[in-house]
Amino acid sequence: MSSIKGARHILHIRCGDDIRDKLVEAGIEGDYLSFADPAWLGPPPAFNAWLAGRAALIAERTGLPRQKVRAELGEAYWRLARAPADYSHIVLWLEHDLYDQAALVRVLASFALRKTLPRIELICIDRFRGIKRFTGLGQLTPAQLASLWPKRKRVGRRQLALGARAWAALRALTPEPLEALLKSGTFSIGVPHSLEGLIDQLKAKGAPQKETPPADQKTGESSASAANTNQVVLDRLDHLEQQLTDMNARLRRIENSMTGGKSD
Repeated sequence: MSSIKGARHILHIRCGDDIRDKLVEAGIEGDYLSFADPAWLGPPPAFNAWLAGRAALIAERTGLPRQKVRAELGEAYWRLARAPADYSHIVLWLEHDLYDQAALVRVLASFALRKTLPRIELICIDRFRGIKRFTGLGQLTPAQLASLWPKRKRVGRRQLALGARAWAALRALTPEPLEALLKSGTFSIGVPHSLEGLIDQLKAKGAPQKETPPADQKTGESSASAANTNQVVLDRLDHLEQQLTDMNARLRRIENSMTGGKSD
């Protein structure tokens, strides 16, 4: 299969390495960024300087060395920040589940802050013809991935602003901002119904009082009250994790990304 022209100016962003080699085999060349931070889990704090905390959380869930996770995570965030300046074309490859949808709004929120942007496009599906139980893009063959290339959709400023709004709602300590966003009828990025499970689970046990993140949260520290609040939310998200049937596969994607392996 012939390669896409101008591939050296293209960056493919995916939350895992499961399609990296398949894209090359399909003739869809370009650089690849595995952005494997499970952005749905936390909830994520408002600041960017929280790699230590994120690395600790991921290391705890995957069993990987914390320092290795932090180095890989730092590299991913650095490349994400550089992407609009380094590439003329960015393509996001995602699916319908909570893992990918949270990563999607995280990436869009990051790009929304930039005044000058390259061409950004999205491939996001929740099914594929001929596959009875679709669980993710990693299932697809190189030829099947290639068939999605002409179907990519342009991401403009409106979608970026909506992504920023969704990211703010996702990292809130209560489910109301997410619920309001879905009820507004304006959430048209990706496959929004995957966020409904998070809302239901947070509401099921009641929401904690929201607190203003302390300044020292940027260094991975927090006050005792903020820590207690975050622990309550973590416990609720643990319950959500147990109920999502394919979440174990999504967590394994982190390990595969950090170790250079591939998911099934």
